[in-house]
Amino acid sequence: MIEIIQEKLRQYGATNAVEQENATKEIVQEIALYALWRGDFFNVALFQDGISLRILHRLPRLSEYLDFVLRSPNPEFDWAPYLKILVEVFAQFRLKLDAQPKERMDKAVREAVLKDEAIASQLDLTFAGTGRRRTIKIKLEIDTNPPPGSGEATTFLDFPSEYEVRHQDLPSNFALKIHALLCRGYLKGRDWYDFSPGMSRTGCLPI
Repeated sequence: MIEIIQEKLRQYGATNAVEQENATKEIVQEIALYALWRGDFFNVALFQDGISLRILHRLPRLSEYLDFVLRSPNPEFDWAPYLKILVEVFAQFRLKLDAQPKERMDKAVREAVLKDEAIASQLDLTFAGTGRRRTIKIKLEIDTNPPPGSGEATTFLDFPSEYEVRHQDLPSNFALKIHALLCRGYLKGRDWYDFSPGMSRTGCLPI
């Protein structure tokens, strides 16, 4: 099944090592979403924030984070069973994934990290031979105490196979950005990037 990944990578038309590495990260993120769907993750959680805008709405956006929010509060949420599914699904693509939780159960936001040190060599990519072992790293974050009133939507995707993702709707996603812009104690350029171009590209007003 690694041939599916190779074909997807060719569609990017990457011309240098940096573009190859970024394209590979995006492909790994999409396989991770598919794996989470296989584990019924979207029965309890919504995809949200910047990378959801790229995957679902074609906003040019690069980040190593996949962000989620629970559909209802659950202080006992644990990444462990979903990480097991991720490892199993990646193995079906002949990819060896290291998946580790970073969570502290006393924090509302729970984290996990996905790493693959071999994919560049497996795909014979340019950046695999740049002098050191390159690791593709994806970080998962989920808010276990979501604010009330978030809207939901479902989008069908077709890579690496057909599946559906339950996610925040656009007004809720951009409301999240407004909250970050107004309430965060420091400025993040990516919040402005997601908010302003995102609204102009999607025609969405979060009111």
